[in-house]
Amino acid sequence: MKKTKNNNWKKWLKRSLMGFLVILIVWIVNLIWFKPFFIEHLYSRGFIKVMLKDPELVTQLDIPVLYDFTKNELSDVSDEAALRTFGLLENEYKTLQKYDFDDLSKENQLNTRILSWYLKNVIEGKVFLYQNYTFNHLFAAALSFPGFMQDYHKLKKTSDVEAYLERLQKFPTKLLQVAKKDSIRASMGILPPDFIIEKTIGVLENMIKTTKDSTKEANETKNNSLYVTLKNGLSKIEDISEKNKINYLNDAEQIIELNIIPAYNDYINHLRNLLKRASSDAGGLNEVARIQKEMRKVVEAYGVADSTIPMEEAMNIVAYKTGKVLYAPKKNEKNELSDQLLNFYRKTLVEADSMFSPLFNIKPKSKLIVKTTPEYLGSSASNQYQYIKGEGIFYLNLTDINKRDSVYLFADKSLAYHEGIPGHHFQIAIQRELENVPMFRNILPFTAYTEGWGLYAEYLAKEAGAYKNDPAGNLGRLWAELHRAVRLVVDNGIHFKRWSREKAIQYMIDNLYISRSGSEKEIDRYIVMPGQACAYKIGMMKILELRKKSQTLLGENFNIREFHDVILKNGPLPLEILEEMVDSYIQNKKLSVANK
Repeated sequence: MKKTKNNNWKKWLKRSLMGFLVILIVWIVNLIWFKPFFIEHLYSRGFIKVMLKDPELVTQLDIPVLYDFTKNELSDVSDEAALRTFGLLENEYKTLQKYDFDDLSKENQLNTRILSWYLKNVIEGKVFLYQNYTFNHLFAAALSFPGFMQDYHKLKKTSDVEAYLERLQKFPTKLLQVAKKDSIRASMGILPPDFIIEKTIGVLENMIKTTKDSTKEANETKNNSLYVTLKNGLSKIEDISEKNKINYLNDAEQIIELNIIPAYNDYINHLRNLLKRASSDAGGLNEVARIQKEMRKVVEAYGVADSTIPMEEAMNIVAYKTGKVLYAPKKNEKNELSDQLLNFYRKTLVEADSMFSPLFNIKPKSKLIVKTTPEYLGSSASNQYQYIKGEGIFYLNLTDINKRDSVYLFADKSLAYHEGIPGHHFQIAIQRELENVPMFRNILPFTAYTEGWGLYAEYLAKEAGAYKNDPAGNLGRLWAELHRAVRLVVDNGIHFKRWSREKAIQYMIDNLYISRSGSEKEIDRYIVMPGQACAYKIGMMKILELRKKSQTLLGENFNIREFHDVILKNGPLPLEILEEMVDSYIQNKKLSVANK
């Protein structure tokens, strides 16, 4: 009898285990290949699949576990890899549509709408796979690699150092992938204009020659930024012996000298060959006039009544009269113009944090740092914000600034508000700090939202009193607004009206009051980034439209802090979904007031 009971117990246990195993297998199969039982698992599955195909993005995001698993790899940038990713995203999109939207929680309905919008938009772009420039003087795999290794690749232990060296070894393969993509598009007539290729070659040549230490007697390899980054990182690692540190540096020197520099030279020669096939074809007017008229009123108020005086000269007079000028140091003084300008931005952002505080409930936890852009990028690099390793970094391009006698402070405040506080730092850092959301919500970009918020931040500064008793700063604000209006004209002029590069440059010189070199830098950016200027303005107009709608419908119950919460708390959104969020806020606010 006892033996029978034991046998029955064992049979029950075996059946239970077998049943559990079957359920587990079904769950795993669905999770990996089919429709997961829970939509949260689909979010995670798609994210992990994409991340595993893009190890450099894993490094940039510092994703636990995946980081160590992929830190010795570089992303495959070939067209074949892009097609595989399109296939992956198409499958994930189809699976996402299989869930009953009405059965989802409110949070997952929002998650699903954002992800669906993004995936559909990316998938629809598949037909344009070969219609893009694979490189330009601003963004290219060849240009970004040294900065990526410096800013994102950790150097804290032996395995990090070895992964660093592995990545150096693999970089020439990545350049070959890029060169192949260039050639395919060139055969289809998709090639950047010759002046863009020339600029790209110039940046690359500067990159592989030297770093800031080039004045010292050292060979070219040891001055390469990839070598310097490793050397600086090794100096902070205590667990590696000095002997091994020397061995690692010797390995890096050999890889850079025998592999990376030759690969860069081969790629530069490849671009020179493409240059022979390239041409010089680069392929809002009322708003411009309105802002120019307003600027003229400001300078007239400060004694510059002669309308024949060029605006750039009139602006300088106002800045001089109001003390908004920085001067180069005299002999034996150390306060370089670059240091003065950095201090000005840092002070402006500290003041901005206090000034804007009453207008926001939600603010980022991450601190904001102001730095200069890497020297090897030269004058072509734009001022920009980046979120790196838990910190917001506002990069200023101050190339050759110390060669000047003085700097007039005009649009510098507007730039600080746009890139820093309450602009991109608030918007991007808050996105990266979002908790209890699928990981894709922390990283997906929506240009119209992101850049629209940057312009809105500039607009908000005027309302907050940033330019009270600062006519030069107000002129700078108007100039920044004029800049965006002129950009709309040249963006459409180049890509729709087929303006020549020269016509676009001259229009910007005539209407934005900047130098020829400054105009060339701007125009060359818009040539390789069609539509971006329009995205800025569209996003800002939508945010202002939604604010006005909220103010009109809520009246005295409108609260600017609550409105900003709605715009920021979910991270970047497609504008149509953002409008739904604001409409929901208005409705809920009305109900809340009515129930009091």
